[in-house]
Amino acid sequence: MAESTNTALYMDRDCQMTVKRGFDIPQPQADEVLVEVEFSGVNPADIRHGTILGVVPVVLGYDFSGRVVSSPPGSGLTPGDAVAGTTPSGLGRPSRYGAHQKFLACPIDWLFRVPTAHLPMPDAACLSVVARTAADVMFNIFEYPLPSQSPIQPESSSKVGLLLVWGGSTAVGCCAIQFARACGVQHIFVTASPARHELLKSLGATRCFDYRDPDAVAKISAAVEAQQQGPVRYALDAAGSFGTSDGGPSSFEQMLRCCPEPAEGDGRHENSNVRLSS
Repeated sequence: MAESTNTALYMDRDCQMTVKRGFDIPQPQADEVLVEVEFSGVNPADIRHGTILGVVPVVLGYDFSGRVVSSPPGSGLTPGDAVAGTTPSGLGRPSRYGAHQKFLACPIDWLFRVPTAHLPMPDAACLSVVARTAADVMFNIFEYPLPSQSPIQPESSSKVGLLLVWGGSTAVGCCAIQFARACGVQHIFVTASPARHELLKSLGATRCFDYRDPDAVAKISAAVEAQQQGPVRYALDAAGSFGTSDGGPSSFEQMLRCCPEPAEGDGRHENSNVRLSS
């Protein structure tokens, strides 16, 4: 560690951002790893947790990859090891947890060793938050079985129902598709630009639709009906758009139009509720 001072992207109590230079390198707690950051991932939460939730003043950023400077005894990590991860949030968040700085401290169970032969460090820095977000939706909100548990079997797929991911080519969307396929979901409908359709099919999507198509909702609804597996039961808005410049519907509004409640007495489902997330 040649450098003796730190540099960070900082948000003050007025939510104004500045670059702070020349302040002390963080002192990790007993269960934390000191990391020299090589790359940090950018997420909407970097700004919104300050401007909306009041997590200020704060050193910004959550996702990172870098090299171990020091680690707790018995951690199995040594100086120079490639690691990546994310850091905790919340009011009163310590400055040492910010990812957009030269050196950070991270709880040891919030990071992982990077297999650099297969995962480039810039990619590793953008993985943790989106993967955790998608996992939260799929396994906590939608309550799909974990891939390590009994996967969903094809013969029970009609009870599970269709999954719709609006914004399938977003980082969260790509993770959600792969999680769904890994735990056995048979029917995964997604929206994305046509240039991304083949990629999404390779990840596990079964039908792809152009979100810019003015008839996208009608085409998705028709495809759902043709599938004869019942209506959409699980729907994730991974795009998070607030509508178009001409006052058009948001991504969530469009997704919702694809999720009608089953008709009363429809025996195709044990539960008629549609689970939504955005």
